[in-house]
Amino acid sequence: MDAPDAFGHQSGYGTPPQHQAIAEAEERLLRIVDAIDRRGWLEDSLILFVTDHGGGGENAYNHGSAHPMDRTIFWAAIGPCIAPNANLEGLTFKDTAAIVAAALGLPIPESWDARVPHAFFRG
Repeated sequence: MDAPDAFGHQSGYGTPPQHQAIAEAEERLLRIVDAIDRRGWLEDSLILFVTDHGGGGENAYNHGSAHPMDRTIFWAAIGPCIAPNANLEGLTFKDTAAIVAAALGLPIPESWDARVPHAFFRG
C-alpha cells in the first residue's frame, strides 16, 4: 500500500492528503483482518503492520536523512501470541525478521543483527 508514501512525497509528510491516504490504507488493512477473522484464522495468526521508513524530517517531501522523523517507522503487531503491553523499546525495522522467525518456531541465525524484544511473546 504505497499511497501514504506517494502522498508524502507529493504533498508533504503529515499533511491532510497524506493523512487521507493513511486512513484509506487503514480501511483496506481492516478489511484484510476482517477476512482473516471470518475464516477463523485470527486466533492462530500473527499480523504485523510495518512501514519501511518514516518521513518529513529535514525535508517535508522526502525521507532518508538522519532526522528522527525519517528514521522512525510505524510498527504494530496483533495476535494471541503477543504479550499484552509488550515492551517494544529499542525495536528496529530489522527486528521484524527475528520476530517472524520466532513466531514460526525457526531458529534465529547468530549472524543476524536482529532480536526479539524481551517478553514479546506470551508464555
